[in-house]
Amino acid sequence: MNSTAKAVERCREWRSGLAIWTAGLLLFETLTGLSVWLLPFSIPNQFMVLVHTALGFLFIVPCAGYLIRHWLRYRSHILTHLTLLGYVGAFALILCALSGTILTFQAAVGTKISYFWDTIHIVVTFAILVFVFPHVILIVVRDRKTRTSENLAPVFAAVGYYGWGALLSTAVFFAVVGLGIYAYQPVNLNNEFRSDYSFKYGEDRPFAPSLARTDTGRAFDGRSLSGSSSCGTSGCHAPIVILVLKLYPPDVIDFFVNELFVTGGTIFWSFEQPFA
Repeated sequence: MNSTAKAVERCREWRSGLAIWTAGLLLFETLTGLSVWLLPFSIPNQFMVLVHTALGFLFIVPCAGYLIRHWLRYRSHILTHLTLLGYVGAFALILCALSGTILTFQAAVGTKISYFWDTIHIVVTFAILVFVFPHVILIVVRDRKTRTSENLAPVFAAVGYYGWGALLSTAVFFAVVGLGIYAYQPVNLNNEFRSDYSFKYGEDRPFAPSLARTDTGRAFDGRSLSGSSSCGTSGCHAPIVILVLKLYPPDVIDFFVNELFVTGGTIFWSFEQPFA
């Protein structure tokens, strides 16, 4: 293949829409993954988890198609530091997609995720940073040198097209997160006691003589609590739930939650003394 044909092929690869959107997705998934892992719990991070998961799942097939096409095109090339970075990076991407799919399935249908697969997902994210991004950046640096060659100048232009396209697609994905944050309407909770609530034992002991407590010392809006009707069916804390349900039927638990925490009523019994 002569130099002109190689230049045409490189231009076509840099301008490939699939390559650009794959790069944008990879950058978005990496940044949001690190944000979810490193930054504190927040509304933006919650939306990032949702979009990160949805896009990662939807783009598995297109990204797999791009990797296969890329490998078929360059598999006959001699092994260099660039191809070695590409092979290791591709393996990291496959493992990242696999671990992400497993974690998504566990979160959707289970009660917890596997910390083994969670650790794998985090480790391969750093592997992507170490191998995939240098693989792309080194090729960009190589092809930037062509800007001084009249015959290869289109390659340099194609590199710029690829870079701006990848950044733009990343911005589009972050715009989806931004729209979710903008559209979110927080629930206004009323965590106050009823106007006729009696602080018989003092305002510093609102639930006395019961042993019940809340972390704020105040009542809770019922919308901030999950209903007790699902106790024993969701699979969370199964041994504890089984024990509680043996001591107290669901209607008693409903009474406890609604009367004490939701309406701010006073309850003169505790879980230490089951109803007869």
